[in-house]
Amino acid sequence: MFGWFVFYILSFSLLITNKKVITFVYPIFFWIFVGFRDNIGTDYPFNLNAITRSYIPFKDFITESDTYSWFDLELLNKFVAMLLYELNLKVKYYYVFVAGIEALIICYILRKCNNTKLFLLYFICFFTISLPMNATRQGLCFLFAVLAFFFESRNKIPQRYISYLLGALSHYASTGVTAFMCFKTKNIKSLIVLIVLVLFLYHYIDLDAMSSRYDSALTAYKIQGLGLRIYLYCFLVVYPARKVLKWDYFTYENVLLYILMIGVFVSGPFIRLYNFYNHLMAFYILAYADRKQVINKNIMLLFPFAALFFELFEIIRTPYIPTAGVWFPYANWLFD
Repeated sequence: MFGWFVFYILSFSLLITNKKVITFVYPIFFWIFVGFRDNIGTDYPFNLNAITRSYIPFKDFITESDTYSWFDLELLNKFVAMLLYELNLKVKYYYVFVAGIEALIICYILRKCNNTKLFLLYFICFFTISLPMNATRQGLCFLFAVLAFFFESRNKIPQRYISYLLGALSHYASTGVTAFMCFKTKNIKSLIVLIVLVLFLYHYIDLDAMSSRYDSALTAYKIQGLGLRIYLYCFLVVYPARKVLKWDYFTYENVLLYILMIGVFVSGPFIRLYNFYNHLMAFYILAYADRKQVINKNIMLLFPFAALFFELFEIIRTPYIPTAGVWFPYANWLFD
């Protein structure tokens, strides 16, 4: 528990400093804490195994391309695997590379935003446990999507599309959600085309493997102990959007949230996409509120603190999962 305590104390203490200190120091804290962790997080060993077998064999590409699988792991992760192989680095450096990319994205947003301390608080609360360490590849996709939102709120359209593309190449299973956010449309024909493209993509994803982690028979009170958090997280997205950005309850973004929430009760794996999306929406609202300078801290602090509380509760409740990584005690091979 000591390692977690130190990280959060150091991170939250940055809130009493200035923009320059936050922009420089927090990304370094994050990179060291997340990137150099040792067997921390439930997907830690699974990603190492995937990276070990998934480097792109450029030297023998012509002879092996016919048998090479392009969909067993995302292209961006395959590129990192290839880089590790060519540089003769240990596979655990995968987490160092990924956390390094994430730290650069965090640094850029903190430097360019107007409300640096509020963005810092959001990164601390939303992006230190589940996404970067419990779902590493999805976490990278998440940050690219957050970067896309930031560009969108500043009308930087080419950068927005590039960020979405990099996110899609980071985690295929989340592409459906990011695609609906990237190509927002109220035109029925365009929406049908988008749905068909998303379903075509999911045809190549191993959904059975993803589904095996979750019970398909769900109720509001039985989703890995989440209980009414499903409804709470929905409220903590819709309410700030209504009060801060004056959104209608049935905007395109909110309707997608409702659909994913209903999907959770149809099939267990939707819980990952639902949590992924509602956390994204917190940053989406923040990005636009930051640009328009309509920050309401009393309202916008509700979701990040709730998310941090529940994520800490989860890892304390299940500190060890057989055949997977652990959460306690925190270990960092940089200091071993």
